[in-house]
Amino acid sequence: MQIIPFVHLVAAIIAAMLAIPLIQRKVKMNHWYGFRVPAAFESEAAWFDINRYGGRLLLAWSAIVAVTAIVGLTLEKQHSLSYCWTSGGIMMGGLAVMAFMASSYAKKKTAPNKALEPTIMAVTDCAPSSTLRASHDRGSV
Repeated sequence: MQIIPFVHLVAAIIAAMLAIPLIQRKVKMNHWYGFRVPAAFESEAAWFDINRYGGRLLLAWSAIVAVTAIVGLTLEKQHSLSYCWTSGGIMMGGLAVMAFMASSYAKKKTAPNKALEPTIMAVTDCAPSSTLRASHDRGSV
């Protein structure tokens, strides 16, 4: 038995075990476990939504890694170098895609709130100056 595919299979199982509580919304807001992007710390609801999405991505990644590892376990020893490069690319590429997708999802979840702030500030900033200008035009200031 080859050791590297076995280690990859164990890593996939551990990742799946870590993903399930995130999907089930059982992990409360913390600084150690979960998808800890700034948007997730804005509220309890954001934390659970972002981590549920990230947990699903992590579970999908672990399934892909598990299938890759099972294929690696069936390969002959002469193909171990090809397996190492291929599985490494799948694992690292999958992690990069997962991180990008989770980050994009988090930004999308907070984008509507951020878009309203400048509009509200612009309205409140313009109101006093237009009031002063109208008073000045009438000669009361």
